[in-house]
Amino acid sequence: MADRVRLIRTTGGFEEIAGERFDAVFTKSVLAVVADRGPFLDALARLLAAGGKVAFIENCHGGRFLQWLRYKVVHRRNFDQWKSRQYVGFTADELDLFRQRFAGVRVHRRLWMVYEIFGHKRPRNDQ
Repeated sequence: MADRVRLIRTTGGFEEIAGERFDAVFTKSVLAVVADRGPFLDALARLLAAGGKVAFIENCHGGRFLQWLRYKVVHRRNFDQWKSRQYVGFTADELDLFRQRFAGVRVHRRLWMVYEIFGHKRPRNDQ
């Protein structure tokens, strides 16, 4: 399978992979620090090949208690990012952003702290 899978780690821009198409895109805790998610999701949708799938694992924003609990229980070393304006979190109100851009969107919420969001590229006549 290693000959068919390519892992790409980017620093946030899409310049280095512009023009390529992917069968699957996976992100973990990326949207929590993306302030303008609509254009970001649009760019990801353009990167998908026909029938391509997306999977996002995202921390929900929560309130001060949840952020405190994450710090105390998970012992995040980079907790300053969570307290900074850079961390914008993710809320249930934003799930429509996915439904507008991807088909077959399924959402699972785990431990009231994490969203798992799955979907696939819309057919061309459905965009």
